[in-house]
Amino acid sequence: MMEIERKAFLDPWSIVFVKDALSGANFDNVGLFLNGKLIGYAVMSVVIDEADITTLAIDPAFHRQGYASLLLEHMLEHAKKHKIAKLFLEVRVSNAAGMALYKKFGFEVIHIRKNYYPEPHPEDAYVMQLNL
Repeated sequence: MMEIERKAFLDPWSIVFVKDALSGANFDNVGLFLNGKLIGYAVMSVVIDEADITTLAIDPAFHRQGYASLLLEHMLEHAKKHKIAKLFLEVRVSNAAGMALYKKFGFEVIHIRKNYYPEPHPEDAYVMQLNL
């Protein structure tokens, strides 16, 4: 997971944060495997009837093949099954591919967080929401 994390993000999670997300009681995680190899994952933090997709990553070698859509679709089904009413996420304003993916699934921009991403230079994030 850490290998994909480092390849996929400009400011990857630390190993400590990854371990916390994988073992935390309020986190739901899904991995996407191809021929026994992890090629992507998503993590969702759940609080009562709301959830935040804290990360969704696909190994760059497998981009543009529909795997991110598969992961997001799975997370949405999981959220519906567990009676989540609202789903949130943050995405870099420069991440056009991510924005297109989330909009395809019905997410809408509700806010901009200034300088949300510190690395490699401060960048704003769109806060997106989907009502389920």
